[in-house]
Amino acid sequence: MRRVLVLVAGICTGQSPQSGATPSHYVEIKVPRWVNSENVFVRYQLVGEEYTGWVQPHSGVSSYFISTIYEGRPVTRIKALLYAPGCAIQTLDLPVSGSNNQGYSFICQPLRSVWINGALTRMDRLYGREVKLKANYVARWAQSFLELGNDILTTFPAGDAA
Repeated sequence: MRRVLVLVAGICTGQSPQSGATPSHYVEIKVPRWVNSENVFVRYQLVGEEYTGWVQPHSGVSSYFISTIYEGRPVTRIKALLYAPGCAIQTLDLPVSGSNNQGYSFICQPLRSVWINGALTRMDRLYGREVKLKANYVARWAQSFLELGNDILTTFPAGDAA
């Protein structure tokens, strides 16, 4: 299996946060208390619908709720990728019911640290600007798991910005 690591410099944005209210039908993703909840990454696909999204992270929360209602109808399945720094990426493929809310515990499987070396080329473009470098893991396998098109990539942060 070939792994690709991408270095990104620039401004990163996320999707707009979900409302603070708990939806009527949902999957609850429970975060272990020792994992910093504002660094948790959850990307999901409501299977059978053309809808993907991700959870806007918040500090100090013990759970994230993902609505299993789409356009007024309950969905039958949710697929998700879950990640937190220092933890292995987890996949979730869960049938859901319109009558029951379901819980899922994100279990942090610790990973060992790996040093990343590199060289920044074309530094002339950066003079006079403040720049942060971030390393991201490009999970090309996630496209087929989440049933996304080939032009949508899922990336995970690999370490802290420098």
